[in-house]
Amino acid sequence: MDPYIWLEKMVTLKGKWVNKTESQGVEAEATVEVPAHSLSLKTVKKKLGELIHRKGSVSDIGWVMNIDGDPVQDETELFYSIWDTLKIEPFGSGNVPLLGFSYLLVPGLFTNSYPTYFREILAYFKDVLCLQCEFANINTEGSVKSNAAVIRDIVLSQYEQFGKKVVLLGHSKGGTDAAAACAMYWPELKDKVRGLLMLQAPYGGTPLAADLLSEGQFGVLNSLLLGKLASFSNPNGTVDAVRDLTYKNRRDFLKEYPMPRDVPILCLHSNFPPDSKARFKKYMLKENFLNGRLEVPLEMQLGKQMAYMSKYILSRYPGAESDGLVTRKDAVVPGSVVVEFKEDLGHTLVIPEVIHDSQNSEEVPPPPLNASLVCHACVMVLLSTR
Repeated sequence: MDPYIWLEKMVTLKGKWVNKTESQGVEAEATVEVPAHSLSLKTVKKKLGELIHRKGSVSDIGWVMNIDGDPVQDETELFYSIWDTLKIEPFGSGNVPLLGFSYLLVPGLFTNSYPTYFREILAYFKDVLCLQCEFANINTEGSVKSNAAVIRDIVLSQYEQFGKKVVLLGHSKGGTDAAAACAMYWPELKDKVRGLLMLQAPYGGTPLAADLLSEGQFGVLNSLLLGKLASFSNPNGTVDAVRDLTYKNRRDFLKEYPMPRDVPILCLHSNFPPDSKARFKKYMLKENFLNGRLEVPLEMQLGKQMAYMSKYILSRYPGAESDGLVTRKDAVVPGSVVVEFKEDLGHTLVIPEVIHDSQNSEEVPPPPLNASLVCHACVMVLLSTR
């Protein structure tokens, strides 16, 4: 007879999620309860085997472009031509068309905690280019649908304020949220939105979200931990912010709200090889505590973190180039203008870099990337091609 493992009436698993800085440590207890049931050893072995050998998201990566979607328009060469010109002469006559619109920067997942996120680009657009530009204060740990509704309201208000059509610039999940606003409310926004820039955005989903929230016990535990992380970063945060980026949820959403073909869209995506010199880059962030009343500077080696995640994606899904969080194939909208960023770039485009001071020549990364000029060039490509 196959032996059984008898569980108690209710099993409670507890753990602590700890975030520490030099000034303080913050803990949050995580608890999950598992209903009582018995499992045979044979069943346990089978379930573990399925977990280890499951195929994951192999057939899902790039699914959006694998269906009968419109072909994309590759404008990578035009982007590099404009970008190279801007490095020499950022205030040329080519900027004149930009003045006819206002701009809205839409942040991505967990960025409510990081006041530096998008801020250099915001300052560049407002103070250097003298454009009317705003930062969308959305719940970055909220669901795609709820954020889409908020973005719709912000766009309507901004159009009323400036009397100009709005160009949306969304990074990461912010790009997906902004795209959702266009898909859900396009009849209202059509005459008020000039275009949408999706920067490293998981339009089709991301294998990391799919793997973290896969079916089974580990998916349940990860769901709990991600929910705790979201609520710690933001009292209104939920695990839906991550779940909405799984391939299943993206398929369901786009089936319900397909993207209208007349939305002008530009998608920029990048690759970050695990052995890239850029993995030694550091980034300056600030962590918010006490509902924003306390800011603690953080210098983080996000380059190494992106390299680890890029290595995971490549090892699990051979050939799937990614920026560490989003694969190139999942960052494309059918029928859009596409810019394939050639330099090694992790999922950190809109986060300020720290000038490297390492004395080890092997750890010296490439020069800092001027993300403001990248966004500037992307806007010019969008306006000239759509």
